[in-house]
Amino acid sequence: MKRLVEQLDAVRALKLFNTADALRAMSELSLSGDPWSELRSVLTEIAKIPQREPFFAKIRRFDKVSNTLLWTSLAFSISSLLMLSILHLEGSLAVLLMIAALVLLNIAYMLKLYVLTKLRWIYASRSSEIRGKDDLFRRSADQLLARMRGELRKAGVDPSTVTFKLYFDDYSQLRVVGKGRGFYRLTFR
Repeated sequence: MKRLVEQLDAVRALKLFNTADALRAMSELSLSGDPWSELRSVLTEIAKIPQREPFFAKIRRFDKVSNTLLWTSLAFSISSLLMLSILHLEGSLAVLLMIAALVLLNIAYMLKLYVLTKLRWIYASRSSEIRGKDDLFRRSADQLLARMRGELRKAGVDPSTVTFKLYFDDYSQLRVVGKGRGFYRLTFR
């Protein structure tokens, strides 16, 4: 429950766009009814935002190429180590394979950086769609916090011992115990 509260807060703060974990946590907790069905559809829509962009196919292709390059780099590295350690072959071929692995690794990371930058740009350009659901995220997190407090009390655990690292401090169940750079440390009242 704590993880789901932190994920909902991160989505609300536009810091988390991969909503698959939040949807999985909602299924694991068997959350249904109001506001959970609405929240589930909103999280699904947030996950589909990049697919509406005309250049999403290009981004997906770059991501697949990057993944292939990462695996190829790993294979080259393992081959190089096998050549040196087990087969005792000439070192220059192993060094060439290792250099190729490093070059492929750097290219893969540059492609990953491109993909992440484009995805962040897409979400930033559509941030008003997410900010429009701010109240739903806060309300859902508050209901989840109330349920979590009850579960902790049933288990005999003092709720005030649980701390949250959240981007907003406006939850009715929580109080601020510390402030970091851009986030708050909160605990139950």
